[in-house]
Amino acid sequence: MPEVPVQYATGEEVDGRIIIRDNFAALFEKEPLLLTFGEDTGKIGDVNQGMEGMQARFGELRVSDTGIREATILGQGMGMALRGLRPIAEIQYLDYLLYCLQGMSDDLATVQWRTKGGQKCPLIIRTRGHRLEGVWHSGSPMGMIINSVRGVVVCVPRNMQQAAGMYNTLLQSDDPALVIECLNGYRSKERLPANLGEFTVPIGIAEVVREGSDLTLVSYGSTFNLCATAADRLADLGISVELIDARTLLPFDRTTASWKA
Repeated sequence: MPEVPVQYATGEEVDGRIIIRDNFAALFEKEPLLLTFGEDTGKIGDVNQGMEGMQARFGELRVSDTGIREATILGQGMGMALRGLRPIAEIQYLDYLLYCLQGMSDDLATVQWRTKGGQKCPLIIRTRGHRLEGVWHSGSPMGMIINSVRGVVVCVPRNMQQAAGMYNTLLQSDDPALVIECLNGYRSKERLPANLGEFTVPIGIAEVVREGSDLTLVSYGSTFNLCATAADRLADLGISVELIDARTLLPFDRTTASWKA
């Protein structure tokens, strides 16, 4: 599908959580089959306020809380998706996705291929993490995940604008997906898009965010932002760094021109 570029009406900057929240609101207005649920997703609008006010606006059937049971949250989402709804199942932190891994690997990732396209399960799993700081709620079991869920799109946005564009893209397809938002991005300032719910981020295509001639850094998610800071410091020393954001780990793009040997 053609990419829809992000547009800006002003230079206004807001917390990242405002971008993701208002983008979800735009999507819920457009898509009556869209719903979301998870631990603290409903009443308080998720632990990082990315769904703030959504339950009051769209009702408890479409924005709801669950118990502390990640495997069941996944199962609910799969059942809904198989029956034609467009669910976003929230797993509060990336660390706890491990409780879902069996179902994701054995069922979600394979149902379309097992049935030769006869059945599809376009469930989107929303979570957050990958800070690589501390012990709990900040781990990064990415190797385990990507080697277990081939057949699921794995999105690793570097900020909330990228995350919003990925949701906009995924809701136009029938592929199951996992979106890992930056845990430390909800309070970071970003420019507010004017076309919320409309702009898209292509799946499986890396982005050259910064041109450079001396060194290439490839990263994703929260770690990409650390690389950007490092590139600024290296620039002060006269070292030109090319920055590439992988954006998705499944599929993983190795065809970008600047990557070729």
